[in-house]
Order: sequence, then structure tokens, then C-alpha cells
Amino acid sequence: GSVDYGMEFLSDEVEEIIIDPVRCPNAKREFTGYELEMDKNGNFKGSYPDKDNHTIDAVRYAMEDVMTMRRAKIKNKKKKGFH
Repeated sequence: GSVDYGMEFLSDEVEEIIIDPVRCPNAKREFTGYELEMDKNGNFKGSYPDKDNHTIDAVRYAMEDVMTMRRAKIKNKKKKGFH
């Protein structure tokens, strides 16, 4: 889903996200504690929960144009036979 794609983009494509822990303690908490969902046995499900991530959502929304351009470039490469 879009949360997973956005998290993948932030993890793989953004070199650094700087958070002032004094001024933005909630952002720090979200970014350092956000992880894949777990099932009842404690195994990772492979997707991120869409909860307790308001600051992360704001960053994903701010980067939406960049993510869209990246996705379009990938589709164009595949359309032309590149992988």
C-alpha cells in the first residue's frame, strides 16, 4: 500500500532525515520506533501499520511529488524494455 511504498522510499531514497529531539520529541519517537507490524506470534507481517505515524505521514505527503516522479521513471524504463 501507500504507507509501505512511502516507508520504502524514505528508507531507500532519502539520505538523511534530521530531527531535533528537543523541539520535536514526537517526531523522534515516531521515526525511531516505527516498525513493521507483528502477528500474534511475534513475527513480522511485512507491512507497516497505518497508526501512530502522523509526522511520518506528513513527510511522505511532502515527498509525494518526488515519489511520483521516481515511480514514473521506473514505469518508463520497464515500458522501454529496461529493468
